[in-house]
Amino acid sequence: GVYDVRLITTNSIGCSDTVINEELVLLAGPTGDFSLFSDTTGCPPYNVTYEANAQGANAYTWDFGDGTLGVGDSIVHTYIEVGQYIPALILEDGNGCVFTYQGSDTVVVEELAVSAGLDEFICENDSVFLFASGGDAYNWFPFEGLSDPSISSPVASPITSTAYIVNVSLGQCQNWDTVNIVVNPTPVADFSVSQPCFGDSSYFT
Repeated sequence: GVYDVRLITTNSIGCSDTVINEELVLLAGPTGDFSLFSDTTGCPPYNVTYEANAQGANAYTWDFGDGTLGVGDSIVHTYIEVGQYIPALILEDGNGCVFTYQGSDTVVVEELAVSAGLDEFICENDSVFLFASGGDAYNWFPFEGLSDPSISSPVASPITSTAYIVNVSLGQCQNWDTVNIVVNPTPVADFSVSQPCFGDSSYFT
């Protein structure tokens, strides 16, 4: 902005004089902010588009908060590591005046939280439901012994103890988890009996 400067002088007996220089100080420089396009929360690698809304700037430097910088009035940045990041935009004009705008939103990059459920113990020839959660698309491995490997809760009928791995997806995010189904062998029932004489006791073993 433009500012007037006023000087008031007073001597020892109280006489004073005032001088005003109008529009003496001109404070100039870039101003602005920015917008980001994407949710502020995503999984790695997470792409965020930044666009500057600036006046009086001819140089744009981005501090993405993860130790990297970028230039340009519009830019796409990929966050690789899990963490929380506060981006900032540094504007500069032709006179070397600098203005820094720090974003009001924190970009949160985190792994998709998924679960394959709790380990289960079953007997031979039994079945059990698997329960995965955390996404909207599921793929189980290995396929053997599953009623449908592409749903969240298939029926598992493994012949032997099996570690089932599920890949869970939600949009562009995905993650893995494992559940163990332990198959216990069915006990074999058998017995023998002594052949006593009439009136004697029978013994079963």
